[in-house]
Amino acid sequence: MRRTVTLRHPKREWSYTTRFLGFDPLDGTYKVLSMPCYHRSEGENRPLVLTLNGDNQESWRLLQEITEHIPCSSGQCINGVMYYFASLKLDLTDYILVSFHVRSEKMSMIKAPWKLACVRKIFLVVYHGKLACVSSKASGVTKFDDIKIWILEDAEKHEWSYKNIHLPFLCYDPISHACLDLKGVNDAGELIYVPLELVNPVRLLYYDPNRNSYRRVVVEGLVDDQFRRPNGLGDDDVLRTLAVYSNHIKTLMSL
Repeated sequence: MRRTVTLRHPKREWSYTTRFLGFDPLDGTYKVLSMPCYHRSEGENRPLVLTLNGDNQESWRLLQEITEHIPCSSGQCINGVMYYFASLKLDLTDYILVSFHVRSEKMSMIKAPWKLACVRKIFLVVYHGKLACVSSKASGVTKFDDIKIWILEDAEKHEWSYKNIHLPFLCYDPISHACLDLKGVNDAGELIYVPLELVNPVRLLYYDPNRNSYRRVVVEGLVDDQFRRPNGLGDDDVLRTLAVYSNHIKTLMSL
């Protein structure tokens, strides 16, 4: 059963905030982790945490004894631990992986097995029950693409394993003549490949790295005349994909 909960406002809040929803499967507890998207030279930058117990909510609490950081990715909660990428520097460099243990509210920094120059093209997924970082880059229309997967084996020891997977599909749509680019991941752990240039209908591809299988989805009416004309776009105007929101819900009603 789906439910919606309105969060109480903390006594203090930042202008731009990132929030993560974590779940502890052992006691069935949900917690919200809230922190600023930027570093303030004055004022508090430490994260806040809120426990959700049905309609009863505790007060926001300030996490103690943590290293200040700036979150810069979406989160992935696995087995009661929330993971996300963050930067320790104001210029958004020197990226690390942060883990937040939902039950103990302990926050730790995990070293990545490679130097992170940018996290925008690296996605956090669940791979065979473990956290994994996936990187993919389209290689063109003449050959298949590979994805690189770093699997977190031991967070305390900062131990990772590496795997290279040869994709079973071409990162190119022969119908729209557009290259496919990895843009996100859904709750099922499927990687979402989207054409760089959009034509009607839009053809998406969902790849499951756990099963090494994929499926195609056709979306009608996304960039048709009803969209182009009100926005002053002609038939020859190129529309490009900016972002993909895989978990967007247009209604709060349960289907």
